[in-house]
Amino acid sequence: MATPGRELKLEAGTKLFQEGEASADLYIVQQGIVKVYKMVDGKQLPLGLVRQGQFVGELSFFDGKPRSATAEAATFVKLLQITKEDLESVLATLPGWMMTLIKSISSRVREADDLVKRNKIIDGDLEEEFKRITKS
Repeated sequence: MATPGRELKLEAGTKLFQEGEASADLYIVQQGIVKVYKMVDGKQLPLGLVRQGQFVGELSFFDGKPRSATAEAATFVKLLQITKEDLESVLATLPGWMMTLIKSISSRVREADDLVKRNKIIDGDLEEEFKRITKS
Protein backbone atom coordinates (compact mmCIF):
# COMPACT_ATOMS: atom_id res chain seq x y z
CA MET A 1 0.00 0.00 0.00
CA ALA A 2 1.35 3.45 -0.94
CA THR A 3 2.00 5.99 1.78
CA PRO A 4 -0.92 8.41 1.97
CA GLY A 5 -0.53 12.15 2.27
CA ARG A 6 1.28 14.98 0.62
CA GLU A 7 4.46 16.80 1.50
CA LEU A 8 4.37 20.38 2.77
CA LYS A 9 7.30 22.72 3.36
CA LEU A 10 6.99 25.75 5.65
CA GLU A 11 9.45 28.50 6.50
CA ALA A 12 10.05 29.41 10.15
CA GLY A 13 7.27 31.60 11.50
CA THR A 14 4.59 30.18 9.19
CA LYS A 15 1.43 28.98 10.94
CA LEU A 16 0.37 25.45 10.10
CA PHE A 17 -3.01 25.97 11.77
CA GLN A 18 -4.54 28.30 14.34
CA GLU A 19 -6.49 27.66 17.52
CA GLY A 20 -10.23 27.57 16.81
CA GLU A 21 -9.90 26.69 13.11
CA ALA A 22 -12.01 23.91 11.66
CA SER A 23 -9.65 21.36 10.14
CA ALA A 24 -9.09 17.64 10.48
CA ASP A 25 -5.66 17.09 8.91
CA LEU A 26 -2.86 15.40 10.81
CA TYR A 27 0.78 16.28 10.13
CA ILE A 28 3.87 14.16 10.60
CA VAL A 29 7.08 16.16 11.01
CA GLN A 30 9.74 14.86 8.64
CA GLN A 31 12.25 17.66 9.26
CA GLY A 32 12.46 20.66 11.59
CA ILE A 33 10.51 21.73 14.67
CA VAL A 34 6.89 22.86 15.08
CA LYS A 35 5.90 24.80 18.17
CA VAL A 36 2.42 24.36 19.61
CA TYR A 37 0.88 27.04 21.81
CA LYS A 38 -2.27 28.73 23.02
CA MET A 39 -2.70 32.50 23.09
CA VAL A 40 -3.51 33.87 26.55
CA ASP A 41 -3.72 37.60 27.19
CA GLY A 42 -1.87 38.28 23.94
CA LYS A 43 1.05 35.99 24.84
CA GLN A 44 2.05 32.54 23.65
CA LEU A 45 1.50 29.84 26.28
CA PRO A 46 3.82 27.00 25.18
CA LEU A 47 2.29 23.53 24.99
CA GLY A 48 5.01 21.64 23.18
CA LEU A 49 7.64 21.26 20.50
CA VAL A 50 7.05 18.67 17.81
CA ARG A 51 10.11 17.18 16.17
CA GLN A 52 11.02 14.76 13.38
CA GLY A 53 8.97 11.56 13.54
CA GLN A 54 6.29 13.10 15.75
CA PHE A 55 2.84 14.28 14.75
CA VAL A 56 0.69 17.35 15.35
CA GLY A 57 -3.01 17.99 14.78
CA GLU A 58 -4.22 14.71 16.20
CA LEU A 59 -7.00 16.08 18.40
CA SER A 60 -9.04 17.65 15.61
CA PHE A 61 -8.13 14.73 13.39
CA PHE A 62 -9.77 12.22 15.72
CA ASP A 63 -12.55 14.20 17.41
CA GLY A 64 -13.56 16.56 14.59
CA LYS A 65 -13.61 19.60 16.89
CA PRO A 66 -11.87 22.92 16.10
CA ARG A 67 -8.12 23.19 16.65
CA SER A 68 -7.29 23.33 20.36
CA ALA A 69 -4.02 25.23 19.83
CA THR A 70 -1.90 27.00 17.23
CA ALA A 71 0.93 25.16 15.45
CA GLU A 72 3.71 27.20 13.87
CA ALA A 73 6.98 26.29 12.17
CA ALA A 74 9.74 27.16 14.66
CA THR A 75 12.34 26.29 12.03
CA PHE A 76 12.07 25.32 8.38
CA VAL A 77 9.83 22.25 8.43
CA LYS A 78 8.96 19.49 6.04
CA LEU A 79 5.68 17.74 6.89
CA LEU A 80 3.57 14.91 5.61
CA GLN A 81 -0.08 16.00 5.58
CA ILE A 82 -2.54 13.18 6.23
CA THR A 83 -6.21 13.92 5.57
CA LYS A 84 -9.13 12.24 7.29
CA GLU A 85 -9.90 10.50 4.00
CA ASP A 86 -6.30 9.20 3.79
CA LEU A 87 -6.72 7.35 7.07
CA GLU A 88 -10.33 6.19 6.91
CA SER A 89 -9.51 2.95 5.09
CA VAL A 90 -6.85 2.11 7.69
CA LEU A 91 -9.16 2.98 10.59
CA ALA A 92 -11.90 0.81 9.10
CA THR A 93 -9.69 -2.25 9.69
CA LEU A 94 -9.47 -1.54 13.44
CA PRO A 95 -11.93 -2.96 15.95
CA GLY A 96 -14.60 -0.46 17.03
CA TRP A 97 -13.24 -0.26 20.58
CA MET A 98 -9.94 1.10 19.23
CA MET A 99 -11.62 4.23 17.82
CA THR A 100 -13.48 4.64 21.12
CA LEU A 101 -10.12 4.52 22.92
CA ILE A 102 -8.52 7.01 20.52
CA LYS A 103 -11.43 9.44 20.85
CA SER A 104 -11.37 9.11 24.65
CA ILE A 105 -7.64 9.87 24.79
CA SER A 106 -8.12 12.84 22.43
CA SER A 107 -10.86 14.19 24.69
CA ARG A 108 -8.63 13.94 27.76
CA VAL A 109 -5.74 15.71 26.03
CA ARG A 110 -8.09 18.48 24.86
CA GLU A 111 -9.34 18.91 28.44
CA ALA A 112 -5.74 19.10 29.69
CA ASP A 113 -4.93 21.77 27.07
CA ASP A 114 -7.93 23.79 28.24
CA LEU A 115 -6.85 23.41 31.87
CA VAL A 116 -3.36 24.69 31.00
CA LYS A 117 -4.88 27.71 29.28
CA ARG A 118 -7.40 28.49 32.04
CA ASN A 119 -4.76 28.29 34.75
CA LYS A 120 -1.96 29.82 32.66
CA ILE A 121 0.33 26.94 33.56
CA ILE A 122 3.79 27.55 32.14
CA ASP A 123 6.62 25.04 31.88
CA GLY A 124 9.69 27.23 32.37
CA ASP A 125 12.04 24.88 30.51
CA LEU A 126 9.68 24.66 27.54
CA GLU A 127 9.21 28.44 27.52
CA GLU A 128 13.00 28.91 27.41
CA GLU A 129 13.32 26.41 24.57
CA PHE A 130 10.55 28.25 22.65
CA LYS A 131 12.51 31.48 23.02
CA ARG A 132 15.82 29.87 22.05
CA ILE A 133 14.40 28.19 18.93
CA THR A 134 12.53 31.32 17.86
CA LYS A 135 15.73 33.41 18.02
CA SER A 136 17.86 30.96 16.00
